[in-house]
Amino acid sequence: MSLDVDLYGIHQEIDACTVCKSAVAGFKKPKPLDRGTAGPIMIIGQEPGKSELTSGRAFAGQSGKRLDEWLVAAGAARRHPRAGIYFTSVLKCPCPSSRYFRVMARNCSGFLRRQIETVKPDLIITLGKEAFELFNFRRDQFETAQCNPYYTRNEVLLTGYGFHFWILHLPHPSGANRWHNDQANRRRLDGALRFVTGFLGKGE
Repeated sequence: MSLDVDLYGIHQEIDACTVCKSAVAGFKKPKPLDRGTAGPIMIIGQEPGKSELTSGRAFAGQSGKRLDEWLVAAGAARRHPRAGIYFTSVLKCPCPSSRYFRVMARNCSGFLRRQIETVKPDLIITLGKEAFELFNFRRDQFETAQCNPYYTRNEVLLTGYGFHFWILHLPHPSGANRWHNDQANRRRLDGALRFVTGFLGKGE
């Protein structure tokens, strides 16, 4: 089967899954999301938010707008900054309360693993602390790991996904994230985005 067919099957399973419904009060399914296209870059966030519930687009709202600005700064086309990039998240549905995050993450973990194994990205970008913790091969602190790319082959013999890849942990693009208010942090982000440039358009 082709890559697109494999991903389509995974997406159908995600969109139909209601495993968390009985255990998570206030559980809601988002609309089927446009997750972009498989390519050399995969971006992994925390979970769909309120904007995603109604828009049908991964990384919508203000956070999505800032993410698009980052991609343009890295060299992506302004009109189509997401071209050739695959988007997903740790949770496939919004988490109504932080106390449910761990159980929902466990329930979704198989989907995320299959997405990674199917796409086989050269670069995985995580957004925010929750996504960072799943890929913290170095056992770093989030604050020091942000914006510092590394290659998994240099850290571990096996990744658990069957292949090695670059990892780049970025801060969450939310406007409420005060990390962005610091000028030194913005310089670190600029450097990280220059690293992303080398992967844009690689799969074309």
